[in-house]
Formats: sequence, C-alpha cells, structure tokens
Amino acid sequence: MKRIVPRMRRLLALLIALAFVSALAPAGAHAEVRYTESFESGFGGWMPASDGLLPSWSVTRSTQRPFDGIWGLRYDIDGRLDDGTAWVQRRFPVAPSTTVTVEVSFWVWSDGVAIGGLPVVAYAGTPDPKTESDFTRLGPLNRWVGWKQFGHKVQVQTDKTAAPTVTVAFGLTVDWEVVRADYFDLVTVTIT
Repeated sequence: MKRIVPRMRRLLALLIALAFVSALAPAGAHAEVRYTESFESGFGGWMPASDGLLPSWSVTRSTQRPFDGIWGLRYDIDGRLDDGTAWVQRRFPVAPSTTVTVEVSFWVWSDGVAIGGLPVVAYAGTPDPKTESDFTRLGPLNRWVGWKQFGHKVQVQTDKTAAPTVTVAFGLTVDWEVVRADYFDLVTVTIT
C-alpha cells in the first residue's frame, strides 16, 4: 500500500503537467485555449491604456449596466479634441515561432443615440497597441438600443522568445467631439 500512494501522486503530477503544457501550446496540436472574463472580481488581468491624445479618460469597473453578473466596464471618454483612443488590454501565453488564430468577442451597451457614435475597436498582436492605427474598427456605437456583441479574429505570428505572448485589446476611438460614458462586458478570447 505504501508503494501505491507515491505512484498515484507521481501519476497525478504527470497528468497535471500534461494538461498545463497542452494549454500553453495551443498551436502545436490544434488545441484551443479559451478565456472568459466578466469583471466580477476585478479586472481579471486586463489593464486600461490610452494613446495619450484624450484630454481625460478612464476605464473602471461599474455596476451601472452589467451584461453578465453585476459588474462590467465603464469607459468615460472626453472626445472634445476629436481625437484619441482608450482600451483595455491583456497578454496571453502562446507557443513560440508559430501562427495562432486569436479571436476576441465582447458585449457593448448602446442607448440608441446616433450623435457621437464612437467606433468600437479591437486588436490582437505580439506588440502592445500604441496608437489608433493599431486597431481594427468593428463598427460605431449607438446604432442600436441595448447590448450587442462585437468580434474580431486575426492570425498572429508569434516570436522566438522563451515566453512569447499575444496582446488582446478592445475599446473606443474618438471621431466625434463628444463627452460620454459607455459600457462593455463579458469578453471571451480564444487562441487556437
């Protein structure tokens, strides 16, 4: 009996290690890694960022308009200078020197007011995004009432570093001189 317990521990440790390795190398065997966050207990590793062109901006957790659970993200954007982009971003581990498909989806609230419909944007790549031109425009805000899901899918070539990552980001860019608050929630990132 004393021999069986150490063998079982080693077997369990081996199974856990195999599961961990397969999750870190999604492209090697066509494995899929999926991450979902609805901001219920913090930012979940997502970090607010901006290109520095907005007079003021913030991304905070809010209970005002959640899509999933009781928390979501509130983007406060001062677009009076008619320029600037704000987003949240997070890095995800990937296998080195390979091509991965990165797909991000998230929900955005709209009150249906057509004036000041800022473009919803997303990004996936190996460097962090820095400017509006790094992002893909997915569509304008405020062309509907309620929640709408946006998605972005792109192939990314990973680098040769020992611990490569892919950065995923989503947010708003300014193309109208307006000050507004908008709501995002329930982001899912899939890497294959």
